[in-house]
Amino acid sequence: MKQLFSVAVYPPGDSFTRVVIPNLECELHQVADSAKGHAHAALVALAKVSPADWHTSIVSQTDVSDI
Repeated sequence: MKQLFSVAVYPPGDSFTRVVIPNLECELHQVADSAKGHAHAALVALAKVSPADWHTSIVSQTDVSDI
């Protein structure tokens, strides 16, 4: 059964440097390969333009307060 997943793709040893793929619609056994394919396509597309021209969108936001 297809589901929606939000997936982070990152290099070994550096989980902070990642590409996040939100709303990935696939079956559980397809998640890793599908996310890696989308991340690769994103990196190839980003490599073709200057970082100044990249677009961003907020996918999550949380307020932080001291206790």
